[in-house]
Amino acid sequence: MAQAGRLLAAMPLALYCSPYLALVLRNYEAVQYYDRLIRLLEVSISASLTLRRAVLKDRLVIKLARLAQTVAVRRDIEEMREIRDELRVNQRLRAFHEGRIMDLPEIYRRQLRKRLGRFAELLAPEHLVPVPARFEQPFQAAAARRGMFGKSSSQAARLAQGLTRP
Repeated sequence: MAQAGRLLAAMPLALYCSPYLALVLRNYEAVQYYDRLIRLLEVSISASLTLRRAVLKDRLVIKLARLAQTVAVRRDIEEMREIRDELRVNQRLRAFHEGRIMDLPEIYRRQLRKRLGRFAELLAPEHLVPVPARFEQPFQAAAARRGMFGKSSSQAARLAQGLTRP
């Protein structure tokens, strides 16, 4: 994804999970993605399905886990609706999701501060985003030294591309 230029590099690592979209979509816009995902998740927590799950002959702990999951999905749906609605009116947010601008939109800055809580002020913005190129080479070197890979990562990549014989 990163090599294809589809990763939203300015998206903080803490937001690389549901309900956030950290990729540039290929076949449709972010608003369409959120519309469809919201509809799908709403069906998964509909009253009829929730009731069907509740009457299953499972242990109480399983039923409580399902209830907690339903509550979490409902929270995610509310957050997705907020993002989707903002995407409809905010050109900068749409441009960010299309990969045309790198500046992190305010909606994500708010969510990040909310997630980090009191620790938000301790981390500089540059420490919140993944920097694959910065960490890739030291990891590959350490992995090669420890014998984690039979060949170095660069050799493995060339082999995968058919550029080098084994």
